Parts: sequence; structure tokens; C-alpha cells
Amino acid sequence: MTETDESGTVFATESERLFAEYLGSQGYQWSYEPTNSGKSRKPDFLVQHGECKHWFDVKERSQKPQPDGACQFDPYKVWRKPIDRAREKFTEYKDDCCSLVCYNCGDLDMVPTPPIIFASMLGDLGFTWALDLEGDTPQPAEKTIFLPRRGKMVNYPRRIYSNQTISSVIVLRVESLRNPDFEALISAELQRMSTLSASEEGMWLDHLPAIERISRVVVCENPGARIPLPRDLFRGAFDERWAIQDGMLKQIFRGSKCDCLSREKSDLCTIGVCE
Repeated sequence: MTETDESGTVFATESERLFAEYLGSQGYQWSYEPTNSGKSRKPDFLVQHGECKHWFDVKERSQKPQPDGACQFDPYKVWRKPIDRAREKFTEYKDDCCSLVCYNCGDLDMVPTPPIIFASMLGDLGFTWALDLEGDTPQPAEKTIFLPRRGKMVNYPRRIYSNQTISSVIVLRVESLRNPDFEALISAELQRMSTLSASEEGMWLDHLPAIERISRVVVCENPGARIPLPRDLFRGAFDERWAIQDGMLKQIFRGSKCDCLSREKSDLCTIGVCE
């Protein structure tokens, strides 16, 4: 299924169209699947910023049938597969800045949170705590860490970063803004919803205040990137950026309007890197 934007550009997927709209909203000049002399592979987008070329390959996860009843899933698997594919796509672009962009179209297995994304890059999430063999008081966990296993950016035997071409993993999100009128209406009417008839409920829904939706990105930096994604890119009012600093996972940028999003966002995340 193809998607077309206002300029008439035909995109292969919804996620590509949304990313193009986001780039345009931030004032970036972009090219879609440009031909690059001497290269056999074509990443989806090229953004010229400063003296470096910035390539972006966009992947999306579609909704899939959910099993009945309880089930288990690997939250890292859905991120590690596109990382592997992006590494192949960017093989010929080691002298440029390359990033993977992911968009979730309804796959409940895709957990788009920075800790899960960094764990997919650096190693499964774990935790440490002090072991008191003689005391009777339970000891709380001291900190969360990335375990040295299965990370797609690290060669554990050699203790080096092995995937240095991917500069960052970027989550593309479409989210609703908080609407005070809507929230007030919900608060006032929620108690009597159970007493409404079907026709009354339909009339109530028809008069709900409109909810504005915006596109935004959450940038997760690859700490071992050969060419880091510049930190003056993707600093929109609704954007976020996360990085490893001083051995800990931290939010290093939070847009001025992130508090206007309908869902509460965490300010900081304390996760250490297992040496």
C-alpha cells in the first residue's frame, strides 16, 4: 500500500510519509530514496545538515493477531531484527551518519521505550543488589544495568562496539495533545456513562472536543557510533533524546511542550552499563 503526501511524493509505507511530514514540520530539507553514485543500496531518506550526509532508513511494525489468553514475548526481538537489517542497508555508507527510524502501526509486542531500545543495542536489562547473607532485612535493588549478552551494537568477547555505522535508533510517534476541554468533559460525564442508552452515547461521542495529534521523535543514541547524530538535529518542541552519559542512561533533551502530550512521560531513567 502506497502513501502520498501534499507534494505528490509517493511513499511505500505510512511510516515513510509520516517521517517526511515530521521532517517538513521541522524545516529540514530532505530527499526520498535518492540515487547515490556507486552505491547499490538506497536508504529511504537523505537529510543534508552541516557538512555531513544524514541517511535514515524507516521501518514499521504492523498490527498482528494476538493469541487468546496469557502469553509471553521477547521485547528486544522486535528491535534487534530491524537493527540487523539496517546494518546491512548501511554497509556502503560508513563515511556518513546513518540512523534507523521505527514506527509502530499497532504491534503490541513493540515496546517503544528508551530502556528497551538501549537494551536491544547494548544487552538485556538486568539489575544488581547487595547480598546480605547474615542480615534479615531484604536489600533493595541498587541499580538497573545492561547485561553483557545479545546486544546488537557490542562484541562482548572483544569488549568493543561492533556496530558503529548506525548512529542512532529513532522512534517515530504520532500522539495526542492534552485537551483540557476533553478532559473536563470526560470527568463530568464519566459517572453517568453507565446509564446512557446507545443513542445517547452516540450523541455524546459526536460532541467530543477535537483532539490534535502531532508527530514527534525519540532519539536513542548509539554510544559506539563512528559518526554520532548531531545533537542540534531533532530538537522539536515535542521531541526527546536519550544517551549514555557517565555510564548511565539519561534523557539529555526534552522538548518544551512534552508536558502537553496526553500521556505522562518520564523525565529521567537511571540505568547503568555493565562493564
